[in-house]
Amino acid sequence: MNGTRNVWNTTETVTITTNSLGAITSINRDQNLVPLATKAYGEFTVASGWSTFKLSITGIDPVTGLVIAEMTTSKILDPFLLGTETSTTVTPGDLNTIASAYGSMPGYGNYNVNYDPGGHYQVNICDLTTAAANLNSDQ
Repeated sequence: MNGTRNVWNTTETVTITTNSLGAITSINRDQNLVPLATKAYGEFTVASGWSTFKLSITGIDPVTGLVIAEMTTSKILDPFLLGTETSTTVTPGDLNTIASAYGSMPGYGNYNVNYDPGGHYQVNICDLTTAAANLNSDQ
């Protein structure tokens, strides 16, 4: 793909404030934009069977990388189908599983939406205590 491009150097600072319980109380995002090129000619190419890309713009160092496809979805589910995926009875093993994922968020290897019954995209103390409060009970 050929054409003219505007290129900006973007610096972003994100400040997350939490309360004494670890809950997020505010998120502040500051951006600083500096123009590097205006209406500069550029070429975007994808090669190697759609696995790598290169963006070349006059006056700017080329940008290269891997082509990655990602899809994020949400759905309503039973939060206590943890280990077996068939029983909704919360077991000590389920508590261990949630504890091992403590602090994880989407994108972390150990994050699983089933371990996040609060549905706030982070496995925290609320999720662990919810499961613990329902130990050995059928949900």
